[in-house]
Amino acid sequence: MLAIFVFGFREKQQRLFFPGPSGGPCIRAVGTQENGGMMRIKPWSERSALTRLLVIEGEVNSVEELATRLAAEGLLEWASNNSLRAVVSEIVGEGGYKEAARCRQIQGGVNLGEESIEMFRACAERLIRIGGDENLPTITRALALHNAASCLAAWNGVDLDRQESLNERSVELLEQVPEANRGDDWWEAYRKPVVGLFEAGVKAWDPFMYFQIIRRMIENGSKDSAGRLEYFIRRMASDLGAMAGVVLDEELGAHNQRDRLLALMGHLQALVAA
Repeated sequence: MLAIFVFGFREKQQRLFFPGPSGGPCIRAVGTQENGGMMRIKPWSERSALTRLLVIEGEVNSVEELATRLAAEGLLEWASNNSLRAVVSEIVGEGGYKEAARCRQIQGGVNLGEESIEMFRACAERLIRIGGDENLPTITRALALHNAASCLAAWNGVDLDRQESLNERSVELLEQVPEANRGDDWWEAYRKPVVGLFEAGVKAWDPFMYFQIIRRMIENGSKDSAGRLEYFIRRMASDLGAMAGVVLDEELGAHNQRDRLLALMGHLQALVAA
């Protein structure tokens, strides 16, 4: 089956530069002119509170460091009031995700370290308890359940059935939030569990939702943007290739249109395969 990918942004690209957080290195964004719009990477100060919290989570290795950084960013009260500090503490604290990760013994993509597996599973149970607390905000509960699911991945706690079900529950919780209330923090919490469910075929493929997620990831400067965009391009190449195959087989459209489509397919198939 021939593959085709039609990249929607055809206008001239522009390279933009924005200062990084705390006067650090500049952040480069690739923007496009389309319908007068522009894609850009948001400066640190414009990113959602949850986005900034999760970046800090990746940079600290203790609860003490976490509190210091949150206070410096003006996020400590917000994170504490929403119990998000407790969720993140399970990642960076004693007996948490990061400590368990240092004990991994990976073979064939699976963690074989018994001590590490036990620590990951214990961390997951603590996060599941947070996720089950109906008095907490939905985003907090959903993030706790997703983090619990991550603790149980093959390279961590090795309980794949529970990993999948916890991510599904995380997504279910977030999808109960009315669309009018889905702000940047909601999107940040939603994209974490849902992309894995899309890619595993657990959740019905929705290219429009996946595209929205990637766009928001790029705007928020997510380090996972490249991997998600690569998956999207290859998936759409396959899906659109199947559509183009039907058009050509059934000889839909004028002869000159089909010739142009066939030529485009050849060029783009080679591009995606490169």
